[in-house]
Amino acid sequence: MGRRKEFKVAKSFTITVKNIAWLEEQCYETGEKASVIIEKLISKERAKVREKHDNNKWYCPKCEKNQKILVTGFTDPKFSCSVCALDLTKDINKYRDID
Repeated sequence: MGRRKEFKVAKSFTITVKNIAWLEEQCYETGEKASVIIEKLISKERAKVREKHDNNKWYCPKCEKNQKILVTGFTDPKFSCSVCALDLTKDINKYRDID
């Protein structure tokens, strides 16, 4: 088993020639360094992922507020409240137009 390999940031990394050309254009247009542009791109993507996770909420009548939803099953998913475990499958399937 062993330890998990630690993630390290190198001073250089590989990207395609097209991306290098685009990055160079952005540097000239904005006057910023490549590292600043890459940092902005990564931050923007992280925000999208965070927003996607935050949208996974549904009103739970038992808790009386929006809670994160737990989904189990692939072909016949079951939806439940992550706090009180109330089954919300019928309510969510109505919203999804599924019987």
